[in-house]
Amino acid sequence: MAPRMMTRSLLLLPITAFTLTANADLVVLQYHHVSDSTPSSTSTSVSLFQGQLDMIEDLGLEVVPLESGTRAALAGELSDRSQVAITFDDAYESVLLTGSASPARAGV
Repeated sequence: MAPRMMTRSLLLLPITAFTLTANADLVVLQYHHVSDSTPSSTSTSVSLFQGQLDMIEDLGLEVVPLESGTRAALAGELSDRSQVAITFDDAYESVLLTGSASPARAGV
């Protein structure tokens, strides 16, 4: 291995090790559009969004409001549980029709 490549590999090692052992008490999922008809650069497809909700349910993660989840995480109150906050950054029609309706239907 060339010296330059070895240096890059060694520099990435701590990042990789950290990533493999990282743990989050609160995960925040942020969406802009949830739609199959808006630009993919700013949108999450309906099927991907539903798949993510299904995964949250399958993993038994607790869905919480952003503010209370953040407060609990910062206070160190989540040592034995993992939470997810689902946020939408705009009030687009796709958020109202798909983004907010899907979690309610799924019981999330």
